[in-house]
Amino acid sequence: MPNYVNSDNIYVYPTARRGAYYPESRLLLESGLVGLVNKLIDREGFVISDQSLNPFEFNIFGYYFKISNLSYVTSLFDSVSDGDVIYGKITLDDMLWGTVELSGQDDSGKYQGIEFIKVASGGTAPTSDETHKCLALIQYDSANTQWVVVPSSKIKFDGSIAGTIDGGTVTTTP
Repeated sequence: MPNYVNSDNIYVYPTARRGAYYPESRLLLESGLVGLVNKLIDREGFVISDQSLNPFEFNIFGYYFKISNLSYVTSLFDSVSDGDVIYGKITLDDMLWGTVELSGQDDSGKYQGIEFIKVASGGTAPTSDETHKCLALIQYDSANTQWVVVPSSKIKFDGSIAGTIDGGTVTTTP
C-alpha cells in the first residue's frame, strides 16, 4: 500500500494539480520552470534541509517540496531499524510537445504527488527512469535515535567544479 502524507502537511511548487492550490503555483508554466531548474543543476534531486529537519525541504527533478514536520513522513512507517532509508518517489506524466507534469493530486485528504518508500539497510533502492524520479532522503541512525539526511543527497556547493552556475567562483564576500 502506498504511503502518502496528508495534503495539509505538504507544500509543492510548481504544480497545478492541487485541490487547494497556491496561486503562485499556477502563475508560471510548470514544465518551463522545472526545465529551467533541471538545466541549472546536474542532479535529479537534493535535500535542502540540513541540521533542522523541520520543515523538511527537498527538490526532486525540479519540484520543490516542503513538509512542515518530518514526523509526517516518518510516522508513515510502523517500525525502523538502523540504516533504514526513506526515499521520495515522484511520477511524471507526458504532456503535449514533449513536456512533463508532476502526476498525482489531492485525493481524500492525501497528496499523492510523492510517494515515500522505506528501504531496509542493504535492501534494494527504488531507481529512477523516464517516468519515475527517486531520491534517498533520510536515513535512521539508531545510535543517536534520529533521522539524518543521506550524505549523498545533501545539497553541496563546490567552487572547484567547472561548469557550476556561477562558473566555479563561490565567494564568501558580497
